[in-house]
Amino acid sequence: MVTVSDGYARNYLLRNNLASYLTDGAEKQYKETQVAIKKKVDNQETVAKNLKETLEKNYTMVLMEKAGKEGRLFGAVTSEIIAERLLKDQKLEVDKRKIHIEEPIKTVGTHKVILKLFHGINAEIKIEVHRIEE
Repeated sequence: MVTVSDGYARNYLLRNNLASYLTDGAEKQYKETQVAIKKKVDNQETVAKNLKETLEKNYTMVLMEKAGKEGRLFGAVTSEIIAERLLKDQKLEVDKRKIHIEEPIKTVGTHKVILKLFHGINAEIKIEVHRIEE
């Protein structure tokens, strides 16, 4: 709720449906909307915290990749591969842009990856990369 000049309100805000006059009904609706939004955000935050706890304690991703004898992969494990595997294993849809890999995974072994689940809630998961025996 802000106070603006009459001309700005009439000619721009009201005409483009960006604002409305402050009435008792509009104020009540605004407050109800804010409460609903807060409740939804709190619920999402709780779900993210529970998911973080579950992933960090109970989940290790195991990937089988082609690699040379010295343990270097022929390709690299990307955030897209990790996102697809999370969807397959955990039924968890994570945007590949929310998966943070500090350095490209190009070797066999255990690596740590950070998933950005919610504002300020990041889960660190372990990824074990094994060599495919041919």
